Amino acid sequence: MKELQQNQRAHVVKFGGVLMGSAENIHHSAKYVASQPKDMGMLTVVSAASGITDHLLQIADSVGEDGIDQTKRLTDLFYDRQSELVTSLRLSRKGEEQIRQELYTAYQNILIYAGISNLHPALRDSILSQGERISATVFTSTLLESGIPVKKIEAERVIVTNSNFSNASPDVHTSSERIRQIVGPRLQYGQHVVLPGFYGADSNSYTTVMPRNSSDLTAAIGAFALNAAELRLAKGIAGVYDKNPHEHDDAVYQEWLSYEDAIMISNNGGKVVYPDVMHLMRAKSIPIVVFDPRNPEQETIISELDPDEREYLRNKRIIFEVWGKGSSAEDLRELLGNIPGVMVSPSKFTHVANRLKAEEGIEPPDVRAKIRGFVRAEAGHDLHMGIFTSGVGGLFVNFFDPENQDNNRLTKHV
Repeated sequence: MKELQQNQRAHVVKFGGVLMGSAENIHHSAKYVASQPKDMGMLTVVSAASGITDHLLQIADSVGEDGIDQTKRLTDLFYDRQSELVTSLRLSRKGEEQIRQELYTAYQNILIYAGISNLHPALRDSILSQGERISATVFTSTLLESGIPVKKIEAERVIVTNSNFSNASPDVHTSSERIRQIVGPRLQYGQHVVLPGFYGADSNSYTTVMPRNSSDLTAAIGAFALNAAELRLAKGIAGVYDKNPHEHDDAVYQEWLSYEDAIMISNNGGKVVYPDVMHLMRAKSIPIVVFDPRNPEQETIISELDPDEREYLRNKRIIFEVWGKGSSAEDLRELLGNIPGVMVSPSKFTHVANRLKAEEGIEPPDVRAKIRGFVRAEAGHDLHMGIFTSGVGGLFVNFFDPENQDNNRLTKHV
């Protein structure tokens, strides 16, 4: 595999429980990985299939309490559900056997633990981690059969936590060092890595699990360690809403949020992104993109805004976004000549820059000046203009008409 340039940024994606819960969604997720740029390997973090961790919690609670018969009944249900998923994937015999071997080992271990009267907390956490372990094996096998070079790495090797079993906190510094040492070289040489979320190990190598829904945090630690260009969180819902859309019909989709606003939404019950993730990504100004690979037309970008940008957005002046995907320099000229406001989002700026470079030989950072020139020469609007660059090199070309008090946010996709 070819060694990459030092300035290339890692790709980090986390796939949630809905996307690991059916053969169709797993194959959708694998296709997404296959469609991404081949300039560098991708770190992929996976959750347990939806509902599996709740079921494993029932199993763990039954150990030593309800007798081995109840534990075996619940463990049989866990095995049967995962086995049905493996069958529905229609993998090769070799790929299916590998998953079934790990699934049977997990099944046997749980039944062994069921016979222990005073179960050590680390063994309880080992039970709770089985969903992510199986998901990682399932997704690794699926990617391999799609012709994607990939390696599964167990979370105990890289995620270091304290010994607060069932509610462990990660040591971000030590975990980051291990990720750079173990995962980083594989990505540099173009190999993908699948890492199970949610669990790790303490300094004594005992398995620990972090709080529920913390696979996002595993991915965030990976993005932090590898200085990723962005952290992409693939969920069963396309983007972030101001409240839970499954519970509120009036929930409003949020196309772009600051970290501060996303934390506020999370604290108010919009639990799309694990709160600690926002704090960690904010420390390095790494944007978070929340999306659903089954609905690629809609996503939410969470990133840092400087005071001018924040004030601009909060005043709800008219904003248009040039996503750049599939657009040419001529498309950009035409768009800028017909609208009163433009914002080029951070995660999509590269698309515009690449097209300008390919068609007109413009090298960054001259792209910013070129777009400014497009605006001045072709838009022809007598409007105030400010240009602000984000911490990740994105470009915002903001216009507003002080006499236009329209509060609607408009979006134009090119």
